[in-house]
Order: sequence, then structure tokens, then C-alpha cells
Amino acid sequence: MLVADHDQASAWRSFRDAALAADPATRALMLARQADRARLRDLEMIGRAGLGHIGGDLSVLDILTVLYSVVLRVDPEKPQ
Repeated sequence: MLVADHDQASAWRSFRDAALAADPATRALMLARQADRARLRDLEMIGRAGLGHIGGDLSVLDILTVLYSVVLRVDPEKPQ
């Protein structure tokens, strides 16, 4: 069973609320920065593992960031 970290879920929820409330230009900048942070985390994980295919991971992060941050109704504390 998946269990979410409450603090991380709260931070994600705050980011989502701020992004949804922002004007379009600010929202785009916020999402771009969030995607960049995800890229760094992705590279760190692949580096620690010593293997991986970064091309596919990095190419979809902008789309996934927008989907999970402002389009889909995702609740990290209720992954089911």
C-alpha cells in the first residue's frame, strides 16, 4: 500500500493552490520551475542507481508537471 508523506503532500497542495490562483504568466513560470526541480530529482535518483534512461524521463516532465499540478484532481494522501 502506498503511504504519502504528510508534509510533502501539504507542500504539494500549497503549490497547486498557488499555481491555480496565479495569473497565466506566473503560473507558467511556477510550473517551469517545478519541472526543473523534478528533473534534478530524477537525475539524482538515476545517478544513485547507476543506470536509467534519462531521455524519456526528462522529455515528459513538463507535461507531467502540468497534469499533476493543475489539471488532474490528484490527492497524494489518497493514491487509490
